[in-house]
Amino acid sequence: MSEIIEQQSLIIVCGSGGVGKTTISAAIALALARQGKKSIVVTIDPAKRLAQAMGLAHLSARPQKVTASVLEGMRGELWAMMLDAKTTFDELIVRYAPSSEIREKILKNRIYQHVSSSLAGSQEYMAIEEVCELARGEKFDVIVLDTPPTHHALDFLGAPQRMIRFLDEGVIKWFFKPYFALGRVGFSLLAGASGKVLRVLERLTGFEFLQDLSEFFFHFREMYDGFKERAQWVYDRLRSRDSVFVVVTAPERQSMRELKLFHRALKEGGMPFGGIIVNRVHLLGGGEELVEALNEGVPAELESAFEGVLEFWREYQGMVRYDARCLEELEDLTGRSLPIRSVPHFEEEISDLHGLDKMGGILFTEST
Repeated sequence: MSEIIEQQSLIIVCGSGGVGKTTISAAIALALARQGKKSIVVTIDPAKRLAQAMGLAHLSARPQKVTASVLEGMRGELWAMMLDAKTTFDELIVRYAPSSEIREKILKNRIYQHVSSSLAGSQEYMAIEEVCELARGEKFDVIVLDTPPTHHALDFLGAPQRMIRFLDEGVIKWFFKPYFALGRVGFSLLAGASGKVLRVLERLTGFEFLQDLSEFFFHFREMYDGFKERAQWVYDRLRSRDSVFVVVTAPERQSMRELKLFHRALKEGGMPFGGIIVNRVHLLGGGEELVEALNEGVPAELESAFEGVLEFWREYQGMVRYDARCLEELEDLTGRSLPIRSVPHFEEEISDLHGLDKMGGILFTEST
């Protein structure tokens, strides 16, 4: 897995909620920076835990360099940022608008303001768009993307294709085609033909729904080709040889079920699948001395304490066996053909750069 990750310029880290995906993403970026690369970890996770782990007060929509003292002497550079889908959508409008007048009308349009923040898949697509723009800029050697939890990550995976379908002439222009040909006069006819339903909407929403709708599509139509071309480029970038998907899971049934869904979605979509990281695995360790001591007999005053410790040890051994069975099932699921990296369960939650360094060392060692 280390070799696979080190060869890519775009690493997409996916997984269900609560498995430590954000921590893994940051640890990968830090480990690659240690190797001399200029890396950036980006997140669309609303929990914003990444800033705390990086020692930053907060994350912004622009790349921030991590300059903590623990990183002094590091060969590469570590950067971080929080993706802002609305800002990215606005920047696309600015890029593809044929004139400043049309640009301002679209940005101020209430239909656009709703679509850019609420359209199904728009936030996921704009996140991918921003990451691919970073990759195209060639400012960073490697980009590590921390995605939302798995059921959202599936939406994230299909976002470029949904955006293409939304902008497809066969979907939108089919309905508005007769009115496009007539320009503003055509949209006046549309308003007259729409009947009472849209007029009711106007009364309910409190603004001129038809006017905003017609202006939005009238001005947006000139940017269809640019948006469709860009969406296709983003989709192709995710499937390129320079990209890889890494799925983070935990040794628990629900996370394993979600991993199966995501693995199938990646396979069906022809996406490059780099491997699986199983986080928080309980490892076998010690305890035999306790059993031996109890068998040989201990002082009566210590017997109760020994029994309590032994009970805890037995419970822990049960977790070890459970995790081992989960790992075996995971190997069967993948046909034992994909790299699987186990990360041990840490006594304390990793929340700083020292902890990320420790985890990165485990991820990039030769042993599995």
